Amino acid sequence: MTVEEEDRAIVSLLSSSLTEALDYLRVPYYEELFPARQSVAIWIRDFVDSNQELPKKKQLRRHFPDVDTIQRPEPLDYTFGELRTSLVKETAVNANNKGAEAYSKGDLDGFLKISEEMIDRVTEYRSPVSEAAYTVEAHVEQTAAKVDESPEDLEPIESGIVPYDEIYGGFDRGCLHVLSSLINLGKTYVACHVSEYARSKGHSVIFYSMEMPKSKIADRILALRYRLNADEYVRKQQTDKSKDKGESYVDFLKAQVQIIRERISKEPAEEGSLVIMESGEQAITPRIISRDIQKYNAELVIIDAAQDLRDNRMARERTPGLYRAIAELNGTALRHNAAVLMTVQMDPDVERKGLKKGNLTRVQWGQVFAQKADVVMTMLGDRTSPQREITLDKTRDGSVGRKIELHMHFPFVELEFLSVEAMNISFDDEDVAEDVNAMEEAIMFAEKEVENRSGKSRPPPKTGGDDLDEEENEEEENEEEEKPRYKRRFPSRKFRRRRH
Repeated sequence: MTVEEEDRAIVSLLSSSLTEALDYLRVPYYEELFPARQSVAIWIRDFVDSNQELPKKKQLRRHFPDVDTIQRPEPLDYTFGELRTSLVKETAVNANNKGAEAYSKGDLDGFLKISEEMIDRVTEYRSPVSEAAYTVEAHVEQTAAKVDESPEDLEPIESGIVPYDEIYGGFDRGCLHVLSSLINLGKTYVACHVSEYARSKGHSVIFYSMEMPKSKIADRILALRYRLNADEYVRKQQTDKSKDKGESYVDFLKAQVQIIRERISKEPAEEGSLVIMESGEQAITPRIISRDIQKYNAELVIIDAAQDLRDNRMARERTPGLYRAIAELNGTALRHNAAVLMTVQMDPDVERKGLKKGNLTRVQWGQVFAQKADVVMTMLGDRTSPQREITLDKTRDGSVGRKIELHMHFPFVELEFLSVEAMNISFDDEDVAEDVNAMEEAIMFAEKEVENRSGKSRPPPKTGGDDLDEEENEEEENEEEEKPRYKRRFPSRKFRRRRH
């Protein structure tokens, strides 16, 4: 990680809480890195020492014991000017005045905000001119545009969940949305649907899978991508009651193959981007997520199975590490104007079984998500039915208790005997020809299964002289069926002979 990335990582902690900032500043190599970190530590030390009423002094000594050894070269009001040597004098003077004013009033939030601005500007101006090509005028314009374009002013990102979009307009930027449910109720399906719908609307999306491999996530998103184009065909098959589910699904697969072939001949439309990542490739932490948001200019971040998330230090303790990670993600979403959707799996019977691996207790749910998240949703339903109900437990406008009815279609699990592996479809559009072959193989597989289930593979009864042969064949088949399925390899103990 470069120095610039390290400096930007501290901003999320500075904007979250003082304790987290002190934890991060405790690294032993802080003197070798950018001096802004040392100056921030000095400011925090002086700020805590000058405010006797703050209950943070013990935390400061415990988390940063060597803070007294740091020597401040100049007074506080000159620190900004020293670090911003590449800026014009007027900008540095204004920053000095703001920092000194916040320091004198004892405003911790304003103090840390000035610190964040200082690190951002110094990081940008320290980079080479050939790479950044920043000027003072351009930087002032970009900063002003960022301030004017607050998350409240930006349009929300449509989720593709029609009832939710009609009420709230979609997922708000700069906010943390949490969707929880029991196991196997379709949280991953909802996450895939939201990511694909946002991509089709031209948004840049990052999908983090904490449990499932990204190849399976790609299969589901690809199936959803082509299903969106075949909605009308699927409705016709549902109204045709003369066909069973197996035949309807075979026709559905054939329609998908036709759609893919048509897409080969056409040029792809300008759509958004979608990046899928899994926890097996690298440890997913808020610092990694913040870096990826900047790298891909993401507008929507989806974290599936977020109960396994940890903070930047990969804490072993489950609840404290998850709590710090949520706090850091909240600051990341607000800073980058990105909407974040997290799916969480909870254990229903925590009173009897206690904490189960991979799930959260209700106490942890209330402590971790209800306090830090902006929108909290709970999905209920029966696993055997496509009907789902989402209850809004917490919203930004205070409309608690509102319920949303959903009817979910699972194109890749409509038949129990047709597994996802049978469709083995890849995610890249360049491999569309391979997708067609894979789907044709899936069609053949499904047709055979339908014939086996419906009994169509048996030959029709014959007439005439072949009746006798047919009866003999049936008797032979019955005799074979009456035979035991497995032969006993050894005689029973009763009939064994003793060896002398």
